[in-house]
Amino acid sequence: MAAESVGLGRACGGGSGPPPAEGLEGVIASLRIGGWASGASVNLVDLNQHRAVNVELHGTDTSVYEVGVGLLSHHTSSPVGSPPLAMAAARVPSMDANYSHFNKYKHLQPRGALDPPRPSTAHRQARVDSLPAPRTAADVRARLSDTADREYPVFRPMTLASFVLDGWELSVWCCGDAPQSGAAATYRWDLRHFFDW
Repeated sequence: MAAESVGLGRACGGGSGPPPAEGLEGVIASLRIGGWASGASVNLVDLNQHRAVNVELHGTDTSVYEVGVGLLSHHTSSPVGSPPLAMAAARVPSMDANYSHFNKYKHLQPRGALDPPRPSTAHRQARVDSLPAPRTAADVRARLSDTADREYPVFRPMTLASFVLDGWELSVWCCGDAPQSGAAATYRWDLRHFFDW
């Protein structure tokens, strides 16, 4: 399925469709308009409300999973004009949330299979799932740097970048450096001032 050539700017910044709503629900509603990608998995974090969601999209099919709460919505047709996603009403997040995503749709179940089984994806997902839920940024760095499975390690030489969000600080390691390698982060931003120019 080919995506329309309108880009991500339409999904998150305007274009046709209803005016954007505010907050996490507004970003999700914008992503669900469609037309900016044929498929994607987008992780969103609301630092003010301490919430994290994963939005999976394929064509006009979308699914939203809130980390620590579970599946919130699933649409198998174009959601344009549908009511906004009511997420906060039944939210009781678990503090033991352990959500990870390795190149495979996890909760979107559109018509037909999307992802054939791949050994690398299965091994890396199984490895992270076998570990306790991370509680600190150091735990997250350890998961992203893990090489216990020699054949299919979580961190591989082909890993382009690893991102760790710790409160308002986003750290990025790239170019072959694992987050727990001892190398300084390639980039580090305070997100409260990310757009200050």
